[in-house]
Amino acid sequence: MHGWLVLSSVNMMSVSALPHRLNVMRLRITGNGDHDVIGASRLRHVVARLRARIFDQKGRHSTVTRLPYLIVALIILCTEVHGQVFLHSETSSGDLSDDYLTPTTLSLSEGVSFLEVSVNEFERDLFTLIIPLGIQLDAIIPRNYESNNAANQSFFGFQENRLTLSTFPSNGFPDPINFALVGTDDLNSDLLPGMVSSNMSLSAPVQSGNHAFWINETGIESTMTFEFQSSEVVPEPVSSVLILLGLTFASLRRIRPLD
Repeated sequence: MHGWLVLSSVNMMSVSALPHRLNVMRLRITGNGDHDVIGASRLRHVVARLRARIFDQKGRHSTVTRLPYLIVALIILCTEVHGQVFLHSETSSGDLSDDYLTPTTLSLSEGVSFLEVSVNEFERDLFTLIIPLGIQLDAIIPRNYESNNAANQSFFGFQENRLTLSTFPSNGFPDPINFALVGTDDLNSDLLPGMVSSNMSLSAPVQSGNHAFWINETGIESTMTFEFQSSEVVPEPVSSVLILLGLTFASLRRIRPLD
């Protein structure tokens, strides 16, 4: 998880100069894993740095700044934390598998998560996306696509209800697969409906199960980031007609013929 802690830092000679001396200090907080959160030790470190700007080594207000407590409150109110949850980031967690028999396993959680990959020419990135019971995949949206060729497109596809692809991934892949060709023209648009449009047994949103994904570069190297949007499955409401039929049937069972 990558977060930005934004603090208003004060660097001034007097309180009267405050409106002209407020700056924004950004401290990047990077977790050790894709699902890491801001730890208490990192937060203590940030607070210590902030305190050092306000107090001297003896714990007294700095004689230069003489910050009133109102300014401290302002700094706290200006604190803002942003975060992104990554399914996988090849930048921080290494390459995805290139072996279709042993793909990287990724587990989807409710909400928004990101997949960041870089694919060289003729390289394949393979992973199994596990959608837990009660969760559905609503959308896959490319948020970033970088290539030295503006017209370049990358192959992005999956086979549903499989831990691995049905056979070796190649240009002559013989089996049905839900796919899209992704490029700069596809940024910020949902790929999922188009990927499943020719599959009569599948529709968006994609339900729980194991799904084998395949990313393949068709040209020169490219880097891309996908946003996966998922939500909790909401059970369909019971039809009022069925309820009425049930009540009618129950009433008929109670009626007995007269002797």
